[in-house]
Amino acid sequence: MNNPDLLKELRDKFNETKKKLGFKSSFEEINEIFFINDFINYERFVNEFFSRQLCRRIMEVYNSWLSYLHGLIMPNPGNSLMIMENRMLGEEDKKKISEIIKKILSLSSMNTLIIFNKNKKDEAKLIDDSVKFWKEYFQPEMKRLWKK
Repeated sequence: MNNPDLLKELRDKFNETKKKLGFKSSFEEINEIFFINDFINYERFVNEFFSRQLCRRIMEVYNSWLSYLHGLIMPNPGNSLMIMENRMLGEEDKKKISEIIKKILSLSSMNTLIIFNKNKKDEAKLIDDSVKFWKEYFQPEMKRLWKK
């Protein structure tokens, strides 16, 4: 159930964080991709360090895809569904999936460095790069793959 007070707090904290960090992505863009409203409703709080909470959510979404994509190109021998999906993919598709995996790993590494370095400019870059990657590469490639 949506908590209107919590969602207002989220918007306020988002706007404050966006201004402080200087990232360009809008709330609507980020919410459409990473379901920030749902995440905050589930968590039931907006962290005082909201930028880290936002980055954690972004990484959770990408990491869930990472596991699935890895299974497509290197299926577990005990998972007949993934083996069937793997066999439906051509070599070019597997290369594209490998490229997607590399980019997700790059974003994940960037997030880890931010945790250690606490660099707010890098945090803003991670947020914008994550949205840009989704819109310009990840989503179009995934749609193309699933049309097959």
